[in-house]
Amino acid sequence: QQPVYLYKYVEPAPAEEPSFKKHQMFLSDQIGVRFYADLSMLSETDRANANVTFAISGKGASEMSADPVALDPNKTNDSGYYGFDCLVNSIQMADTITATLHYGNNQTVTDTYSVRTYVQVWEDLYPTDTSKVTTLIHALADFGHYVQPYLATVNDFTVGTDYAAMDKFYAQSYDVEAIKTAAAAYRKTVGGSDAFKAPSTSLVLDSKTVIRVYLANADDTKLDLNDVTITVTPEAGFAWPTGQWTATQSGNRILVEIRDVKASWLGKNFTVQAVKGSDTQTVTLSALSYVEPFLTAYNGNATAQNAICAFYQYAMASISY
Repeated sequence: QQPVYLYKYVEPAPAEEPSFKKHQMFLSDQIGVRFYADLSMLSETDRANANVTFAISGKGASEMSADPVALDPNKTNDSGYYGFDCLVNSIQMADTITATLHYGNNQTVTDTYSVRTYVQVWEDLYPTDTSKVTTLIHALADFGHYVQPYLATVNDFTVGTDYAAMDKFYAQSYDVEAIKTAAAAYRKTVGGSDAFKAPSTSLVLDSKTVIRVYLANADDTKLDLNDVTITVTPEAGFAWPTGQWTATQSGNRILVEIRDVKASWLGKNFTVQAVKGSDTQTVTLSALSYVEPFLTAYNGNATAQNAICAFYQYAMASISY
């Protein structure tokens, strides 16, 4: 599964010094912005040694790596520009990203951009477009808008102060019951030995998308990870990179995390299996398995329900694209 790339073309201009030329959004396990720079006028050595550092406005600045992003010769476009990637999380879509290109003898050039800027530019270019790519961009903007106030209540931050408000969005409301009905198709299934249970599952949406499954003994005694063989397998026909899940001890339970779930994987099923002696327990679910029970559990809480409805619509647009 390859990341989804969303393009905006900018007519190149002749350059005598390095400069940033265009931007590209990509949707993988995180939302990302690729800054393209024209380095054609640099010597081969200076070009190879060039790097970009990123800074982001607001509270998000402390959550970004301070390490410079080295030039990757595989990340070039048709114009020969080199791409440097900056990842943001769902609540940083309106925060300003400042990219600083370092080259030559301590020389620099900067550029600023944001996911919100990309959404606005796309709308300006294609105000009446109804294609799948526009649907996806609109759904992404809605997700950024509605997830902010929900995660603010969960993680204790202030929208507009700690993070810039994602004020560019398209969906004014959601039909919660309709989405709940549609999301029932992704309901998780649990089966196996009565000695085991799966007391809870959850979904992490703030940075990377992570599916969490807890396993426990039916009698609530400690289920020791050392005594259990855990496997995680994707649905048939889905090529999934190995090593993207972990199993750890969490009190008397075992926590299994399926990590770095890409946008195009949100509807893909994973089966978590636990084997202890002759007892086996399985849980099959996708990221979207969380939608229906979440909407039911948060009945009457518009902030929480809007967030998960926006996530569902974003997932559907990603899958369709």
